[in-house]
Amino acid sequence: MNKIKYALIVILAALLCGNLYGAGRGSAPGGPPPAEIGAEEETTLLLIREEEKLARDTYLTFFGYWDDKIFRNIAHSEQLHMNAMGQMLITYDLVDQDPVGDNPVGEFTNLDFQAMYDVFAVQGHGSLYEALLIGVLIEELDISDLRAAIAQTESRPLLNAYTMLLAGAYFHLRSFVAHLMILDPDYEYVAQLLPQDDANSIVGNYDTPATPRAISGHGARSKQYKGARN
Repeated sequence: MNKIKYALIVILAALLCGNLYGAGRGSAPGGPPPAEIGAEEETTLLLIREEEKLARDTYLTFFGYWDDKIFRNIAHSEQLHMNAMGQMLITYDLVDQDPVGDNPVGEFTNLDFQAMYDVFAVQGHGSLYEALLIGVLIEELDISDLRAAIAQTESRPLLNAYTMLLAGAYFHLRSFVAHLMILDPDYEYVAQLLPQDDANSIVGNYDTPATPRAISGHGARSKQYKGARN
């Protein structure tokens, strides 16, 4: 991958990660209404919803390029994550603010996500190796943002949903790194958005917990599946 373009992607991702968190009201049938969430939590929820779309759309695009099942499988997982965030929009009466809506693959409301997807789609066409590197970057972004989202809220429904997504992102990161090591035995994982020791512990430890208590120690800062629904 062109080093300058890759550096720009990393910078954009880091800026987005820092901006997401600088800155309700439905209920499940028969259950108590959840506590209301604040404006910053609402903003975070909407951004996480579309960030999961960024991951899904990028991996669907890469599957189209390379026909490698890792992208198909993880795209399906990201669809489930999108669905989970969509349910949270229902829970907190934010459906009318859904940034995903009926947007097709590759179209985003958030201009930063749009810029990232546009670059990813070009760079990931260069080689399977480059596409996998982008997968690593997306999962690091997801991990960092989900940790920040968990640190930001006390809402039990949000904590449960974000924790589930974080466990998935850990697994996806391990999968991409393992695939890169198969392609290139000399590949050494260099984290772009996470501290290297932290990233190494995730990749090397299949028992890494994804619980709010465990996450709080990581210094959190405070990404259309065919036939699936948005």
